[in-house]
Amino acid sequence: MKTTPRLDTALMMAFMLLWQVPARADDMSNARAAAVSTLEQLEQRKNSDVWKSHMSDWFKERMTRAAFLANMTVIQSQLGGPASGREIIQQSKVPGMAGYSGEVYSFTFETSFPAANVYEMIAVIREGGIYRVAGLNFVPNPNK
Repeated sequence: MKTTPRLDTALMMAFMLLWQVPARADDMSNARAAAVSTLEQLEQRKNSDVWKSHMSDWFKERMTRAAFLANMTVIQSQLGGPASGREIIQQSKVPGMAGYSGEVYSFTFETSFPAANVYEMIAVIREGGIYRVAGLNFVPNPNK
């Protein structure tokens, strides 16, 4: 079955939410720190830097730089500026995902921006000894 990059990301996020495995505390902590650092740099609109330094090769094989930059520009225009609060509401580790056989750490944050309240969903994998983003999604939070 041929899928699109957007469908691959959606399937990966759904799989991570359904299949959760306990992770070592230090691995989870390091993965979470990398996820938060990435989100904070995106808030500062450092999109090119994030693409270069924070996105995994796995992600880059599924999305072009131009598409990533365009998506982030659209999302950031709807958020209205830097976050005023970010709270982690879910974290998990899964033993792999479609097309990737290593451990995947996923996090969902409830985040308030000037123009919107959203759930930020981010998945990271270990590449080259550091955690890099394998999936990223922003969804409106109607509960806040």
